[in-house]
Amino acid sequence: MKINNALFKKILTRGLLAGLAITACTLAELEAANSSVNAYAWITDPSGVTNTGYPAYLPNQWALANGGRLRGFIRAANGVSVAGGASVYFDVFEPLSGQLSLGNASTVNLESDLYLTSSASLVIGGSTNNYATLASTNPTTVHLGGDLSIPASRTLFINSPALTIDGAGCACNFGDGASTFRINNGKKLTLRNMVINGLTGANQIKGPGTLTLQNCIVNLPTSDVTWTASWGNVRILVADDVVVRGGGKFVFGSSTSLTVSANSMLSFDNNTTFSFAPQDKSRTRLYFGDSSSILRLNGSTFCAPGSGGFTGVGLTKGTLLLDNKATFSNSHNSTLTRGFTFGNGTGSSDLSVRLNAGASINLDCGIIDYQNVDA
Repeated sequence: MKINNALFKKILTRGLLAGLAITACTLAELEAANSSVNAYAWITDPSGVTNTGYPAYLPNQWALANGGRLRGFIRAANGVSVAGGASVYFDVFEPLSGQLSLGNASTVNLESDLYLTSSASLVIGGSTNNYATLASTNPTTVHLGGDLSIPASRTLFINSPALTIDGAGCACNFGDGASTFRINNGKKLTLRNMVINGLTGANQIKGPGTLTLQNCIVNLPTSDVTWTASWGNVRILVADDVVVRGGGKFVFGSSTSLTVSANSMLSFDNNTTFSFAPQDKSRTRLYFGDSSSILRLNGSTFCAPGSGGFTGVGLTKGTLLLDNKATFSNSHNSTLTRGFTFGNGTGSSDLSVRLNAGASINLDCGIIDYQNVDA
């Protein structure tokens, strides 16, 4: 905090300097010393302070029109509304509370990290099939203070080179139908430290950009979760530990890649199904960074169709970890080149296969072809 000499002497003579709290000066004195004092000004009529160099309190939901900006020490205690079609800018240091209401086709440009309190909520548009965009020119993080819900029949576009939504243990909930993240081409979205609920064949995270799941739990309902070419051909990267559970089915149908990073694990828990069915029919769309990249089947099913034009799956370099009863299904295929293949005959590409105590392999149908060099 910077204080000019005259104001500092005034504070000392009044004897009311306690830590960093300034209580003796009037609001007018603080505003007069605005260029040299960095402290809160409680402003009840904040007209024109949306691009302010001094702190401001916004007591009501603050409406932003096209080109509007919230910058600096702005406390929006009752939310912000953005007009339909407007492009606005956020560069605030205080957590945002209340409802963030984004008009249809509006864009919020994040110029710094955005912090949300536990009372923050999201509304997009005013009718079905509306959308809004989160954008930035630099890597930016949205920090959740509570659960985030993506409204039904709404799309939130991601237009950032690297946007992270850090749940800090909270949940990201998808609505009752057709609620969507859409990652634009060449852009990246990371969902980190959160529980993800409600993904279905209708509720989607779509491409053509890149989705990173980092330290997440994905709770699947009993219906399929499908990422296919028709859903934007999203590229998926797994970082740290990602657990898929709930008894549903995750169908990877993208024609790009599903990658488990080094020192990371993608785990499918009891009664869940992982179905590998890329739309380009490639058998090598599942990648591992190295042997520290783990695909874990814990009482779950791994399906890689070998018929209908699909060609099974080839697994190299990573680690396959099996717990309890792991089921492999290959659609009654009887051709080696369309089965499950472990390794490719080259020692550097061996797939490490580990069975924990009590684990077993159930080959429901098809072929497992062991091509590792190191037995």
